Amino acid sequence: MSNRDQAFRALNHFGFGARPGEVERWQTVSAPQMLANQISASAVALRGPELSELAREYSQRNQPVLEARRSGDEAGGMEARRRLRRWERQQFAQAQGASLNARLGGNAFAERLVAFWSNHFTISANGKPEIMAFAGHFERHAIRPYVFGKFRDMLRATATHPAMMLYLDQTRSVGPNSTIGTRRDIGLNENYARELVELHTLGVNGGYSEEDVRALARALTGFTLGPDLAREQRINRILERFGYQTLPGAPGFAFVDAIHEPGEKRVLNWAVGGRGQPQGMDEALSLIDALASHPSTALFVATKFARHFVSDIPTGDVIEFLATRFQQTDGDLAQVSLALLELPQAWDPQNRKFKTPQDFVVSIARALGVTDLSQQGVEALELTGQLPWLAGSPAGYADRAGPWSGADALIKRAEISQEITNQLSAQFLTNVGSPFALAAETLPLSAQSPLGQALSQSQDARTGLALLFASPDFQWR
Repeated sequence: MSNRDQAFRALNHFGFGARPGEVERWQTVSAPQMLANQISASAVALRGPELSELAREYSQRNQPVLEARRSGDEAGGMEARRRLRRWERQQFAQAQGASLNARLGGNAFAERLVAFWSNHFTISANGKPEIMAFAGHFERHAIRPYVFGKFRDMLRATATHPAMMLYLDQTRSVGPNSTIGTRRDIGLNENYARELVELHTLGVNGGYSEEDVRALARALTGFTLGPDLAREQRINRILERFGYQTLPGAPGFAFVDAIHEPGEKRVLNWAVGGRGQPQGMDEALSLIDALASHPSTALFVATKFARHFVSDIPTGDVIEFLATRFQQTDGDLAQVSLALLELPQAWDPQNRKFKTPQDFVVSIARALGVTDLSQQGVEALELTGQLPWLAGSPAGYADRAGPWSGADALIKRAEISQEITNQLSAQFLTNVGSPFALAAETLPLSAQSPLGQALSQSQDARTGLALLFASPDFQWR
């Protein structure tokens, strides 16, 4: 593979597409080394509101809702809820735009890894508007700091983040034999425990049983929101009366022993809660750490990694190589990312991935040299059904071609291509010049290829660019 082809592969397959002039710079150096240089915590740092700031404003805006509920003011309550929802949607849109904009910069491989892990640990405001205000903080606080750290640390951070606890109803899980559980008809909620083993660690075929899920759910009882974020008066009263523990590095999290299920729990071959075993909050934390180090977790993560960065149906040797690196390094995600760059299969142009809608829209923006995608990008992704943090299930968005390559989806991509190019100014089109010239900076394209000939013959830059972005060549990375 020539240096130029390797540069195209690095920018398109491992990143979000080439920007004008980028291939020329990358082909003079080692493309794998350029990608390796992005494996750094500073490459994925993103600023945004702290949880304390969001919680304070949320509490202020939620107060009129609570007051109207107490006074029985139905009309006032509806208006207060509308104002709260409007603010939540504003926070959500700003966070979505910031996440998409981060993919336009020079660390696109690092940002692809952020997107991968954010999808692996899916949270969604679909049907749960209370998550909207905290979704951006979830990615900034529970994903980004650990993309090149230990998997277990990311697993802990996601488990104790308010957005995840709200999304999978962990705040509604109460030990039936706990102090609170014996007084009220409230029981276990197994949602988070199930997704923790099925989607975050072991995988659906990871060797766990239904009893393991129930035991894990019992160990997780006590995990809830801190007083700044607790929306329900029931939780606030429990926090005030029975007290709670906090966890360093886990803002918005509280552990309440009064709702924690007592007694021994056994998950796979691990026991907690009994004499001489981890107790209280440490029960769940020790099980989370154990799940992170399980061989099935290494295999499951490696399979998803290979599917995302190599092909829809990765071969066993690729999966085994990544799983071995995961286990040898105790889940060091920087080392797993480096292992990916060592795989010949990841560099083989025969192994392609169909762009998801997010990939598609971001790659158009990068090809055009766009630096702010916060409004147009969100509007375009609304049409395609892949906005950040709005997946339809905890499994996240699909990472195979099938769900994104149907006839209707391709028609929408053609419409988006036309709409984006329609909004380009005449001056911009003049500066771009030949659509073929821009295409040659974006794709490994020859003038003799069908797309190359069509672009060379295009008499109108706007039409030519729409043709480029809607073309089959542009749909793959």
